[in-house]
Amino acid sequence: GSYHPASISDMPKSEGKHGVRIEYVDYSGVSQKSLENLVEPLRRMELSDEERIVGAVMVILADPVPNVSTKTEKILAEARDFYLELLGYCIKLPEEQQGIRVSTMVLLLASIMELVHLTTDNIQLSDVLHVIDLGDWSQELRDHRYRRQF
Repeated sequence: GSYHPASISDMPKSEGKHGVRIEYVDYSGVSQKSLENLVEPLRRMELSDEERIVGAVMVILADPVPNVSTKTEKILAEARDFYLELLGYCIKLPEEQQGIRVSTMVLLLASIMELVHLTTDNIQLSDVLHVIDLGDWSQELRDHRYRRQF
């Protein structure tokens, strides 16, 4: 996981490329968004262990995988459908409440994916502006995000 503090005073410090001690800059508000759109809703939901496990698998399968065959795309889509259905079986509530709970969890998946992309953007922007020296790691991140071959 990543460290996303709730206030600017809690932001970690880092050495810039020119040896100047600076604060980590959250260009896209990832810290606040993670608290509002993910941490608090997850606390309120009080997920069971079963929901957490199936939800974790759904997070892994949520993002489309580039450069795969049509057959592989179909397999991944079927896996997503299977785990979504399995999630429904994990929730011991009346059908209407079950649907609301599953829908809320699916919306949380969208929040997770947004936070992943915003965090990547923050890292890349910090590197481009020479705020934080990331060395080759930043280039590897861009390669993974935009050019990864499977």
